[in-house]
Amino acid sequence: MRKIGIIAAVLLLAACGSSTKNFVVKANLAEYYFIRTVGGTEAAGINETFYFQFKEDNIVAEKMQLGELEIDLEFQGGKYVGTGPLESAEDNDGAEFRSVEVFGRLKEGDAQLHWLIDSVPLREIVFMPSVQAQED
Repeated sequence: MRKIGIIAAVLLLAACGSSTKNFVVKANLAEYYFIRTVGGTEAAGINETFYFQFKEDNIVAEKMQLGELEIDLEFQGGKYVGTGPLESAEDNDGAEFRSVEVFGRLKEGDAQLHWLIDSVPLREIVFMPSVQAQED
């Protein structure tokens, strides 16, 4: 069944005669989530790391859009990973789901792909320890 979906996607891509081949497709993800890391002090900040694993191995995810922010994705340990910038506690809304757009391509060919994922779940909050003050 999975091969039929891949073949249908390839045929759809081949049938398009446009020189700009950019498709919004349903994400066929095996797993997706994000982890929020909270610094040990208020000044340390918060950042979020996103993980995407596709069921097919012929997809290359290159970047993601989180609101106005564009984040590059890297392939690590079988997943595409992207980390957002540090934010203050005031700027991070603490949401348990994020809406993102992921941009990528097929490994073979020039078709550009675009996935809309409206509910990436928060999997874990990691609290970093604060450093004890050094006495002289």
